[in-house]
Amino acid sequence: MFKSIHPDTSRTFHDIQQNTDEWQQWRARRVTGSTFFTILQGKKTDGYIDTIKRIAVEKLSGEPVETAFYGNKTTQRGHDLEPLAIAEYEKVMFCEVDNGGFFEFTDFVGVSPDGHYRNGKDFVGIEAKCPEYKRFIDYMINPNELVKDYFTQVQGEIYGCGFDYVDLFAYYPGYKLVKVRVYPDDAFLFKLENEIELAKEAVNKLIETLKTYRIN
Repeated sequence: MFKSIHPDTSRTFHDIQQNTDEWQQWRARRVTGSTFFTILQGKKTDGYIDTIKRIAVEKLSGEPVETAFYGNKTTQRGHDLEPLAIAEYEKVMFCEVDNGGFFEFTDFVGVSPDGHYRNGKDFVGIEAKCPEYKRFIDYMINPNELVKDYFTQVQGEIYGCGFDYVDLFAYYPGYKLVKVRVYPDDAFLFKLENEIELAKEAVNKLIETLKTYRIN
């Protein structure tokens, strides 16, 4: 059974709307669900290097850095359809999903799931994907492809939010949900936490260098 070096009591839930300025402020200075994958890619990859630089600068300034990514057709589709996807999930699962918000795990880790709820004693995370028809058909034929595409993100949510499991599902209007229940992968979580700690060390080292160049 995986046991984090950080106590569960350190997780703090902020009931805020995602993609707002407040949400961006909480994400700043941290590894998040969208960057777990880059942390695992290795120190020499562009994604890893960029993530270390971003977090170091944000920790010194206390503010999110500028970003060149403002979304694309795929992300906009997800934003538009996500409420419908969650509503369909609630109907199928006979539950009421709470706002995903932001889970502040540590001063270096934070996660924003699409939603969560209590199912008896279980703390359940949900992650909704709204792919275009071609990829949805792939997921319908082989649901394992859905897990393969989002495995790191979902395991990261289990790690950062303390979920017992995550219901990962794909939604396409007019079709049944393609849903897979994903449980903690202890070996992967050990690896993820170790790489996060190494990334934290890299950030702290870079911060010391940046301090010598800061004016204030």
